[in-house]
Amino acid sequence: MSLHFAADVGFVGGSNVCSSLNADYDCFEGGAETPYPGPLPAPVASRPGELGDAYPGTEIASSASVGTLRLLLGYDRALNDRVSIGGRLGYAFRGGPTTLDGDSFLPVHVEGRLSYWPRGIWANGLRPYVHLGAGFAEVDLKQGGLAVGDCTEEPGRQAFLECIGATGAYAPANAPELPTRTLDAYRRLGNAFAEVGGGLSLPIGRGAAVLLNVNALLMLPSVGVVLQPSLGMSYGL
Repeated sequence: MSLHFAADVGFVGGSNVCSSLNADYDCFEGGAETPYPGPLPAPVASRPGELGDAYPGTEIASSASVGTLRLLLGYDRALNDRVSIGGRLGYAFRGGPTTLDGDSFLPVHVEGRLSYWPRGIWANGLRPYVHLGAGFAEVDLKQGGLAVGDCTEEPGRQAFLECIGATGAYAPANAPELPTRTLDAYRRLGNAFAEVGGGLSLPIGRGAAVLLNVNALLMLPSVGVVLQPSLGMSYGL
């Protein structure tokens, strides 16, 4: 049996973030759970409930981001002195708010894995291992404090269309003065994954050990690669 604390580290970056042209991110008012954009005013909308949009061009520089965190309970059973099979069941937190489409964060983590121990499961000293696995989880990566030009409050339909298209008086060369909003952008990956990983088991007493582990997860069908370092404690029954 084991207990682990894991962090999800992924990569963010892209252009036209928080625009309808970019389906990779969900945006919310900064520090709140209000989705952006909201509905257009009645004189501007072509139909009730039509959503506003952001001015094109807001970018996130490519960088690593620490996203969701998770607590995992593990069970592994030795098949022989070098091979074990096991699983992880856990709870993730720091996920994004519910989107306008009603999509909410999936906090459940379910994982199965097959591990190989080159020195043996019960060897003295450090016990390295590698493993393959798969499961279900969602990883959310956050980029906060984005200053986004807002086209939602433009006075008429034509002005709104020119704003979101960056044309006419709203062309970048004209340096249009637009209201800005500070937003939080979330990149959502998952809800399934395949993984490869490895780590070290350091015995600290009869039946007990410290576990240092790093996984590389390929998230599907929202594709992305996530590194997941973890620290845990195990106890052999």
